[in-house]
Amino acid sequence: MKHLLYLVLAPLLLSGCSSVQTWKYTSEPKIYKEQDSNLSIAVPSLRDERPNSNSENVFGFLGAAIPLVPYGTVIDFNVPEGSRFFQFKPTEDFSKAITEELNNASIFKEVYYSDRTKDADLILIGTLKESRLKKSFTFYGLSFLGDLLWLFGAPVGWTNNDITIEYKLIDQKYRTYFEKAYSANIEFYNRYWTNPHEIFRVEEAIKKISLELVNDMKNIAIKLPKK
Repeated sequence: MKHLLYLVLAPLLLSGCSSVQTWKYTSEPKIYKEQDSNLSIAVPSLRDERPNSNSENVFGFLGAAIPLVPYGTVIDFNVPEGSRFFQFKPTEDFSKAITEELNNASIFKEVYYSDRTKDADLILIGTLKESRLKKSFTFYGLSFLGDLLWLFGAPVGWTNNDITIEYKLIDQKYRTYFEKAYSANIEFYNRYWTNPHEIFRVEEAIKKISLELVNDMKNIAIKLPKK
């Protein structure tokens, strides 16, 4: 019984001792071609409109051990950088990632990250609406016997990373040339023998948003006025 209880509680206990997960973004390779537009774009830090709440719930884990209960949510973060698990600044890091992708795509004469925007022809204003991380455990409705399934490769649980950012492209006279909201969800299973405590794949979500934005900017660039 003690051995079984240790197997059940070990993932939860170790999650508090796991290393801090950091941000690392890899952009697409540089494309060398003539730019589609001779305008410059400044990309400032994102405006933050996320709900200011984080929740860690040990009872969600224990609740999942109740017979016939399918799962329990143990982590629900709206502001993940405010927890002990992460080391990154989404309002800055996401904008820097977008800047790098746009620069490498060679769409505009220049794209740079800065909160000083007065020297740019255009400004790509972004608003961070959501950066939610949610992690759940499951015992498959079998109470503590369910952890035996983990040992045979069944998922310990699953994690969702959800990002939503609204972008608007304006000029110095506040005329709007483009406006769109982008959302990405990365959902994956956690397994006992790999890394049941992994909860950070925000880079994948930002990559999806970045590439979609780059494609949209390619289409809008040819319609923009010349300098």
